[in-house]
Amino acid sequence: KLALLLKAIEDKKDVSSISGVITRKTDKPVPTPLENSFRRNFDANSSYLKFYLKNGGILNLQTKRGCNFRCIYCTYPHIEGRNLRLIPPREVADTALRLQRAGAKFLFVTDSVFNSDLRHSMEVARAFINAGLSIPWGAFFAPTNPPEDYYQLMSDAGLTHVEFGTESLSNSVLASYGKPFKADHVFNAHKSANRAGLYVAHYFLMGGPGENNDSLNETLLNADRLDETVLFFFVVCASILIQLFMILRLKKDRYRNFKIY
Repeated sequence: KLALLLKAIEDKKDVSSISGVITRKTDKPVPTPLENSFRRNFDANSSYLKFYLKNGGILNLQTKRGCNFRCIYCTYPHIEGRNLRLIPPREVADTALRLQRAGAKFLFVTDSVFNSDLRHSMEVARAFINAGLSIPWGAFFAPTNPPEDYYQLMSDAGLTHVEFGTESLSNSVLASYGKPFKADHVFNAHKSANRAGLYVAHYFLMGGPGENNDSLNETLLNADRLDETVLFFFVVCASILIQLFMILRLKKDRYRNFKIY
């Protein structure tokens, strides 16, 4: 519908006949919202597909849109919305099989957080198993307390790589970031993924609101407890426009002369 609207505007045509468009002259009742379902437009003969297959063999897959978390630095909720729009698991599995048949050697799930809806993520995993998906895949996960054998189910479904958005191992900083988990939950999720034989990585965001020498030391000491993993450390850059709250806290805590132009 957006494409039709933009084309009509470009051609200087009347837009009132386009379903769902409201103008000053519209006397129709307000239309009902579009349904939340969406489908991936996948073309096995597209040029971009050939490019990715030639340069690595990794293709992307999406199981949902939106993010219901409230991390203070993240743009996902602003881009995709805060409400989760779930793709039926069977449909996800069908798309995965099409990507596999097209030549994909690995799939990466592009959801903001794959396990933001635990039940749906488990249903997707079971759908992969039932469909006979045979290529490995990876995804971003929140290190929340997992249900028993959660990561074993993921492994059985072909998951090989878990990328945790951990950000800190100091509870005070996690709370400041708006994270839905605590340090103990991270360790539980990590151990569960390790037991399932998965490759595990943790991403850390250092120097954000509430960070100080004590919290940094706490995070680094706790990180030593994470065995068989890869750790990625990033530092908050004050030159980047970030959420107002974060800017104010950074200005107060670390960059007293920080200005935005």
